[in-house]
Amino acid sequence: MPVRYLFTTLCLLPLAMSSNAFAQDGSFPQADSVYGSGGYAQPSFGPGPQGQGQYGQGMMPQGPHGGYPNGYGPQGYSAPFPPAYGYPGNGFIDGNMPNTTYTQYPDDGGWMYADSPIEKALKNTFRHGFFRLEYLLWDVEDPGNTVVGTDLSGFRNNPGALIPATDLVTGALIGQGVVQNLDTISLKDNNGIRGTWGLPIFEGTLETSVFSLQTNTSSIVGGVQIPSGTGTLDGIFPLIPLDVDGSNALLSFDRSYQATLRTGIWGTEANYVVDAPDPNAFFQVRPMIGFRYMNFRETFSQVGVNTSAGEDPSDPAATTYTTTIDSSVNNNYYGPQVGLRAELVGKRFSLAAEPKALIGLNSYKATLSDQNVLEGEGLVSQTVTDTTFGPILDLQVSGKVHVTQNFSIFVSWEGMWTGMVSRPYMNVDYNATTQTNPPETNLRLNPRFTDAFLQGLTVGGEVRY
Repeated sequence: MPVRYLFTTLCLLPLAMSSNAFAQDGSFPQADSVYGSGGYAQPSFGPGPQGQGQYGQGMMPQGPHGGYPNGYGPQGYSAPFPPAYGYPGNGFIDGNMPNTTYTQYPDDGGWMYADSPIEKALKNTFRHGFFRLEYLLWDVEDPGNTVVGTDLSGFRNNPGALIPATDLVTGALIGQGVVQNLDTISLKDNNGIRGTWGLPIFEGTLETSVFSLQTNTSSIVGGVQIPSGTGTLDGIFPLIPLDVDGSNALLSFDRSYQATLRTGIWGTEANYVVDAPDPNAFFQVRPMIGFRYMNFRETFSQVGVNTSAGEDPSDPAATTYTTTIDSSVNNNYYGPQVGLRAELVGKRFSLAAEPKALIGLNSYKATLSDQNVLEGEGLVSQTVTDTTFGPILDLQVSGKVHVTQNFSIFVSWEGMWTGMVSRPYMNVDYNATTQTNPPETNLRLNPRFTDAFLQGLTVGGEVRY
């Protein structure tokens, strides 16, 4: 046993002596590297050769055994440094260390430097809104079987019938005529557009929309058959019945007659729609409250051409005069409205019904101007401005297909009933008197009210963002 321990001690003694010699030299054997022969290229901080794997002279004292000084590394070792900046084999270029610069900014960078709390809230709100664009194809209620003039003799009951025509001034029979009726006026198939913008706020959604229908223009043309010769009573003329001292007399046009009705409608509304108690429920009911404005404007224009007194109606070169009668109304509905939205909400489709009611006012302006109703009469203009009760009932039924998470297409039917609307063809009292010589007309503006129904189809798309 002692012999074995002695043999082991003799084998380890040379290794220990060689390690002590390397430590006294202050270096270890170093292999060539890609940074240059003789080890790593270590930075030089002062005068002295670069790329020699040691610090320059006079910059940093060496440790007791040629390694790091006390506090910089393990005492007694001269460990190799990590690769330095610079080209292989050299230390830092020109002996310069890279500098790191730190800049401290204040918490508040000033105006426009960062979003304010209000800006952040607005961004979050707008990020979850939606925009809907719709094409409208709507009908407006026609005048229907309505006589142009003051009907005291029941002409409405037999539209299109030929009746004897007399000269209003002389009372002489001049032929036959047809009382003009608006039953061929059509206000159907009006193109329109509606845009709706929705923003989630509080516990609901603020939805603002605006719509407009194209101006519809529809006319009637009174057929004229000019008499074949002087004294012949085979002429056929357009007729307008007048109230002459309590009975009907007929105003005739022996050259031409045309009546035109122009209708334009637009409106806007803003509604706050309350969120459903369970937004994930299949059936949801969401009440709403808001404000609506709608403009319903119409103009009824009549132009007739007659032969002057003493002229032969059958003579194409006879002197004529032109009669104009223009009546217009501008209805402005406004006020608060309430309603609800009942929905069946699925992943790929939704069905909804949305009734709304406006309990508001109608501020209207009606005008009437006429000239040469009888030859030689000057221009007379009248205006009435007033405010009355103006209700609107609206019902929309829609189906929606969710194409993607952010886009849907839909189709709907909408009906809108407007009450207490004034229409221009109803507002004229066609009066005249034979108590003067010659007789005189005295057309009066007398606003009347009825209801009108708008209805039609809607198709469009909705983008959620």
